[in-house]
Amino acid sequence: MLVWALGPRVLPGPAFTWVPPMSEHDWVELDGILRSEVGSWDAVSVSQRAAGRPGFTLMVIGDGVPRCVVRFEEEGNQGVATEVEALKAVEQFDVRSFHAPRVLKAGVLGGMAYSIVEAFRLSRHRIVDSPNLELMTEEIACALSQLPRDPTTPDHWTPAHGDFTPWNLRQPSNGLPVLLDWETAGYAPAGFDRVLYEVSAAAIGRGRPPGSIPEALHGYMRDAVETRIREATAAGVRPDPLNQEILRLIEGERGE
Repeated sequence: MLVWALGPRVLPGPAFTWVPPMSEHDWVELDGILRSEVGSWDAVSVSQRAAGRPGFTLMVIGDGVPRCVVRFEEEGNQGVATEVEALKAVEQFDVRSFHAPRVLKAGVLGGMAYSIVEAFRLSRHRIVDSPNLELMTEEIACALSQLPRDPTTPDHWTPAHGDFTPWNLRQPSNGLPVLLDWETAGYAPAGFDRVLYEVSAAAIGRGRPPGSIPEALHGYMRDAVETRIREATAAGVRPDPLNQEILRLIEGERGE
């Protein structure tokens, strides 16, 4: 919150000039796009994507206030495209239990796919107390029901956010919570989003494990978390204790 109130100068560590991984021509074009979409801006906060997700993310700031979030990834990867499609689907649905960022613009620049979405003033560490998981997951499934369905997708799978966790559900100072990070939206065994949230909350000490997980869902969840761990290892990221704890809880909640 201090960054929004006092500006990026309050961040720890020395300030430095960031060199964008694109040509000067492309950066000038991006600057024009940003000014057209959100107005004037004067700073960016840069972060690497999560392990296994190539590219980078910019928080665009103007007068100390977040203006938008820009995500870049190499053209040909599907994360940005998936998120844009999912967010547009959510925007067309009458969601009442959460907000999701609006897509302002998306395209390709310098051989990289990008999306620009609205930014919210959110507390990074403020987890939603007692979210209505039943209503949220029902509305997620309904909102995403028009997403393309691969012919190989099992008929009993349902639309899902794909990364529905406490750290992706943020609480602003007032109003509905905001659900972020829709890059893995798609189809999964019924109940995946809710069980993933409950297991993830238990892993950070914010709830109890969900109890017995049906065998079909258990195997899918285990494979999904193990894939994240492998991707992090391949990217040279240090051992991930959070996903290791989630995996331990999944294995402990195996049902029939």
